[in-house]
Amino acid sequence: MKTYEDLIEFCNNNINKMRFSNSSDNFALDTCINYLLNIKFKKWNYQEIIFIISYLTYQFMQKYNFTDFSVKFGESQEDLNQKSILKDIQGAHTSLYSFKDKKVSHEFNYGFRVFKNIMSSENCILFNDIHTIYHELAHAYQQELIRRDESFIDYTFEQYLLAIEDNYIQDLINHNKKGYQEFIEKYYSTLYSELDAEKRAIEYSIEFFELHKPKFLLEEDVRDYVYKLKNNYIGKGKLLEPNKSNILYENNLIEKMLLENKILLKYYPILSVAFDDTGLKKSKEKLLDEKAKKIQINKNNEKEINVLYDSIININRLDEYI
Repeated sequence: MKTYEDLIEFCNNNINKMRFSNSSDNFALDTCINYLLNIKFKKWNYQEIIFIISYLTYQFMQKYNFTDFSVKFGESQEDLNQKSILKDIQGAHTSLYSFKDKKVSHEFNYGFRVFKNIMSSENCILFNDIHTIYHELAHAYQQELIRRDESFIDYTFEQYLLAIEDNYIQDLINHNKKGYQEFIEKYYSTLYSELDAEKRAIEYSIEFFELHKPKFLLEEDVRDYVYKLKNNYIGKGKLLEPNKSNILYENNLIEKMLLENKILLKYYPILSVAFDDTGLKKSKEKLLDEKAKKIQINKNNEKEINVLYDSIININRLDEYI
């Protein structure tokens, strides 16, 4: 390799084969990202922006051992050069669960707005764009989380909320597209999955920039921006309170869906905490009995088990347990 540009080209062409856990690969990838963030900052070409996005995506997915995924880019260099083409496309994540293999496959699509924002002269827009990429990656993490087929003592109330929402949304997508659009318009900003992805994205973004320490982090506007994110969203935890009026948190709705289609309990194993094999919701007495048994065999997780079961029992008072 003669230049940084040669190394970036090599990494772009081979990143799907490289491993961040391999010291040589990690050195090459980190050399490129540090060069782009600190030496060639904001003078990036199209391929270098692709590398930045790919770096974030592959590092995240490998960190959590998610192997089945693809990354696609919606625009070419020519599209980016045409300033009149301001497509309202940013980032999107889709996933497909294979019941046979018990695996989730992920596809990430990054559009014009991602490239446009990364090239922005405003540092806070750049920070927010990295945050957007991590927001989509957080959705991938959520999908993996709700598919886990683990012992109940490892489940969390977070997984339960995510599974309820995904269950309902997938049903709308498959059977009532108009209803899906209406639901998203009404509830999108208060969905637990979106609030959780937002919180995770903020944490991931701050962690990434603090690790690589680009010079622009020292600028006052960025420091103020990061401080507000930390203080308002992460420190106080306000972002994680779901909309308690959301119909999805009513057990009767999910019970009706499970009774009609029991296989959903296999797609969302955590729902078996609150519902029996027939799809009927468990009584308060049964939940309390199961909770006591779980605590007895795993006292180290007593707090988490209490939160999970008590939150399910008191599903209409979520704010007490978040």
